[in-house]
Amino acid sequence: MPILDTLSDISSDDSDELDSGVKSSAESSVSEHILEDNSTNAVVSESCSENVAKRVKRKRKRKRKTDPPFKDPQLLKYWNRRYDLFERFDSGIKLDCESWFSVTPECIARRQAKTCACDLIVDAYAGAGGNSTQFANTCGLVHL
Repeated sequence: MPILDTLSDISSDDSDELDSGVKSSAESSVSEHILEDNSTNAVVSESCSENVAKRVKRKRKRKRKTDPPFKDPQLLKYWNRRYDLFERFDSGIKLDCESWFSVTPECIARRQAKTCACDLIVDAYAGAGGNSTQFANTCGLVHL
């Protein structure tokens, strides 16, 4: 096999063959991909003989508007963000005044639990349980 010193050593015939090979493989791979439209959740498959469109419409859960159970104005901003702290807040979660300040929001706790996933974890400060519930989903055994 000869050693090529410059790009001028490559003939134009070889580059045409390479370009045509790339085009044919690119064209074939496009027909096999599944296209997704994020705005309408429609999925179209071009590899099948007939195009299949599937729409998924999700219902939003309505959150009950309730008045805060306390009169402290400092806790009002935490009460307004209660669904960020716990997605299932209406399922019976009750917090004392100190816990409102110290609970980790659920999306942050979920990320921390994925990062620290292992067989055994000890949560020395369980607090209101924001991190502990997410550790229970990712770790084998959680000690509080």
